[in-house]
Amino acid sequence: MKMSTRKLAFTIAVALIISVVPFTALAGQAGVNILVSPTLVYDSVYPIFTDGLAAVYTGGKWGFVNSGGTAVVPARYDNFQRFNEGFAPVAVGDWTTGMNWGFINTSGNEIVSPRYFQLQAFSEGFAPFATGDWESHTWGYVNTSGNEVIPARFGNARGFSGGLAAVYIDGMWGFINTSGNEVVPPRYAWVGDFSDDRAPVQSGNPETGYLWGVIDRSGNEVVPPKYSYVGSFNDGLASVVLDGMTGFINTSGNEVVPPRYFSAWYFSEGMAGFMSGDQESGYKYGFINTSGNEVVPPRYDFISGRFSDGLAVVGVGDWVSGIRYGVIDKTGNEVVPPTYDWIGNFNEGIAAANLGAGWGVIDSTGAVVLPFEYDWISDINDGIAWVMKDGRYGIIQAGDPPAPPDAIDSAAPWAREGILSAIEKGFVPELLQNNYSNVITRAEFARLAVSYLEYAAEEAIADIVAENGDPEKANHTFSDTSDPFILAAYRLGVITGTRTPTDDTPGTFNPGGQFTREQAATMLMNLCKVLGYEVDNAPDSGFADINLAASWAIAGINFVRAQEFMLGSAGNFNPRGTYTRQESIMMFDNMGD
Repeated sequence: MKMSTRKLAFTIAVALIISVVPFTALAGQAGVNILVSPTLVYDSVYPIFTDGLAAVYTGGKWGFVNSGGTAVVPARYDNFQRFNEGFAPVAVGDWTTGMNWGFINTSGNEIVSPRYFQLQAFSEGFAPFATGDWESHTWGYVNTSGNEVIPARFGNARGFSGGLAAVYIDGMWGFINTSGNEVVPPRYAWVGDFSDDRAPVQSGNPETGYLWGVIDRSGNEVVPPKYSYVGSFNDGLASVVLDGMTGFINTSGNEVVPPRYFSAWYFSEGMAGFMSGDQESGYKYGFINTSGNEVVPPRYDFISGRFSDGLAVVGVGDWVSGIRYGVIDKTGNEVVPPTYDWIGNFNEGIAAANLGAGWGVIDSTGAVVLPFEYDWISDINDGIAWVMKDGRYGIIQAGDPPAPPDAIDSAAPWAREGILSAIEKGFVPELLQNNYSNVITRAEFARLAVSYLEYAAEEAIADIVAENGDPEKANHTFSDTSDPFILAAYRLGVITGTRTPTDDTPGTFNPGGQFTREQAATMLMNLCKVLGYEVDNAPDSGFADINLAASWAIAGINFVRAQEFMLGSAGNFNPRGTYTRQESIMMFDNMGD
């Protein structure tokens, strides 16, 4: 098999591996751009970016930074709400003496100076405000210019939705329009917000009890009060509860899904999660579509409840022994097997994930697009997320990193000729053709090693594994990776793992872990054995610091020194020093053809 067909060859290799673990795509559909490396120091951060800004807490005050880590709003406020429609409520004061709330815009300018008792976020160009104190206060509305366009005369108020807002008058809820006029008189014990031109409403009192129905924008009853609960409409459907069971109605009030589930979520992207079962047999979760068909049968112990980017997070296990999380698509196919300790919701093709002590980012195929080397990563919103490492914060964004004018400029001058030579030979994966000074991860080195092995043997990895792979390892897996490059290298004996797998127990590989020089020497010796090198009985390397190497690494260090693949510096090998991308590529290039 020649190099020109190597990509096709590797798909054949997957056929050998697919019986071992569920397969995830080799190439990611999305990437991550590290906007700010973990260098920012704050006491705390608000985990969600909205309108490109997130709140940070430092020196006892809150401010806002943009996705580049630049302070847009100095830390001078005592409380805040997140940005919406270009504005954020901010407050000065404390809970003892009282908070005064105002509004800032995304430039940090105070549109409304802090003077209100309470504020809510803008929705449809209006924001509810309250004047007074805890004992007595009334609500009205301001516009985006800070003008009080609807005077404070309500006992409570909520944001506008579909041109109408819920207000509380004399102990009952109704609706007003943007002119402040009553559209639905205050006659309900509670109301939801309008969506799909419908709003759930609750009628009754403590003596007779409460029931829920649905009204239209004119206040007409679409569904009379007969349910124990009615949720808001999404995708034209709303959840209803009757006799303790949950179903769904459409905007005409017809029961599309009869109340038959123990619980259910709202619809998103045409799918809704549900819970079925009972206390004796246990509960399981699945998903239905807008026709009420169970697209995903109740087989999971956890679901995120909603789809985003066409994907939903699911889990298997229990809260005592632990739940493992994976990802399904809208057909119920597991695109990411349940192997993670946590997965956040997908946004712009990527999601934060936790595995053991590390956090990273995966894409919609399950491919790792940010190594699991962080201490925490927030949920991704508007394509932006916080990362934290060693107590410092950074910022990432969905999307492939912008290519430098010439990626080779990121390499040290002494490495550039060798890197270009290796790229020309065709064994350097595209994902490693940048950021050459970065420390190479264990997963990246495994991928580079497999690619070089195909190049040097002029043979597809599937054939190499078939000829040289250990059949006793065919059913072995790693709990922290299903990367087919790693599994191929493992079956060939090129790599082992941080915990060796058995037929009964998965091992661990630590794919995002940083690669050391002694690991590189050992793996290179194992790879050369596959290529037919004589690897035994290499003379002592003579390195002055060989005593610092692990016992399992000495044979590999002796071998690479004898072959002059790795020479060390000033008589030392620095066995536990990290190994970079450029050093790894140069090493393989120096091995020749």
